[in-house]
Amino acid sequence: MEWSEETQSWEVVGLCAAHMGDFIFAGDDRSATWRRAVSQIYDCFLWPPWEVDSFTHCGVRTTQMDKGGFVYFRPFGILQ
Repeated sequence: MEWSEETQSWEVVGLCAAHMGDFIFAGDDRSATWRRAVSQIYDCFLWPPWEVDSFTHCGVRTTQMDKGGFVYFRPFGILQ
């Protein structure tokens, strides 16, 4: 979170979700606070190459579309 002078309130600039050994990071790349946090997390562990825009999480292939939506695919079918 970081303080916004514009709105005079705290704003979420990023988040992380984890399940077992799978992690998802999402945040505002314009935020120095978020970029610093991601850099510190990345430096703390040995990671395989990070996937961006298209990745597998908990066995589901997730692809972010250009206009912000997502497509989910599992080997045994499309999630509705």
